[in-house]
Amino acid sequence: MQGCRQWPDALLKAGVKAAQEYGGEGVVVLLADQPFVTTGMINRLIDEFQGSEDFISYLHNGVMTPPPFFYLEVFFQEL
Repeated sequence: MQGCRQWPDALLKAGVKAAQEYGGEGVVVLLADQPFVTTGMINRLIDEFQGSEDFISYLHNGVMTPPPFFYLEVFFQEL
């Protein structure tokens, strides 16, 4: 992954491109400081996605929280 150290978004772009090449419908963006996110939480996001939303995320006390699931066709068309 050349460029990841120089450009913070390079790793995200590489992951999105890989998801597109594999025919994925969306991506879950995980941050390094999310030690309490479980595979069950990620799987629930994927299962809840119906294709009609631009993105979905968890709510905590009415506030959206990471990790979000982004629909590839909406958010990452130009990568």
